[in-house]
Amino acid sequence: MSDSDRRPVIRQDAAARDDARIYQAGGDIIINEARAPQRRLLPEQPPGRCISEIADPYAWEVHQAITVESDGSAEHLPTLPVYVEREHDQRLRDAVQQVVHGASKIVMLVGGSSTGKTRACWEAIQLLPPSWRLWHPIEPSRPEAALSCLEAVEPNTVLWLNETQHYLLTPNSPMGENLAAGLRALLRDPEHGPVLILGTLWHEYWATLTAPPTSGSGTNDSHSQARALLTGCDLPVPDKFSESESANLNAAAAVDPRLAHAVKHAEQGHITQYLTGGPALIERYLNAPRPPGR
Repeated sequence: MSDSDRRPVIRQDAAARDDARIYQAGGDIIINEARAPQRRLLPEQPPGRCISEIADPYAWEVHQAITVESDGSAEHLPTLPVYVEREHDQRLRDAVQQVVHGASKIVMLVGGSSTGKTRACWEAIQLLPPSWRLWHPIEPSRPEAALSCLEAVEPNTVLWLNETQHYLLTPNSPMGENLAAGLRALLRDPEHGPVLILGTLWHEYWATLTAPPTSGSGTNDSHSQARALLTGCDLPVPDKFSESESANLNAAAAVDPRLAHAVKHAEQGHITQYLTGGPALIERYLNAPRPPGR
């Protein structure tokens, strides 16, 4: 082949249409009208922050606790009440240890309102090496944030999906199912592991996301990916402390006046609900629009 037969090969993007690409090779022009797949712009830094840099539990949606004056020492109390481990904490601790040793896992704490689900997650991440990253995707919306950076997640990362229904229940949008599929892929991808996905759900949301379609109903299986993601990873959180846990609760109450106040005044043994419900009720009262509402 002579030099005159060697024609330059040129590849350029078409300016006329976003979805057209022009390839000029050997003088022939080929226009591919099919829209090219959108390539996500991944962040320069992996998502999340080092656990060693995180000190404020309230920034991660742990409920604020009641304030109790006790001999003027309230200001010297730690940010959170003394933590009393329960049966589900041991199971959560075991899962964290498996992740530290290289296994990617998802744990979904399922229970009623203010039963201590998020606090249990907060205590669990304290068991991880400080170099691990904690990622709580929230902006511009929770599912959008999670989807946009999921491919950039690096090993040794915790995905903090508190109130998981906000991520997976997306009416009139496939985003929740797309995210569930992405999380499933992440969990089984050895190049991204180990990772730990921590989430919380109320019972009703768990039931919605994991219920199989009704046989013969003719309806679509709208949560098939979410059901596959969540099945088998639930960790129930009871409403109350068990009798076997009461001794530890009383011991903690002896050194923390907030716990002591809750133990004394909580109805039907709902300790965690009393600890976290007080600030929310006061906030509602102060911001009620009319005296009858207060």
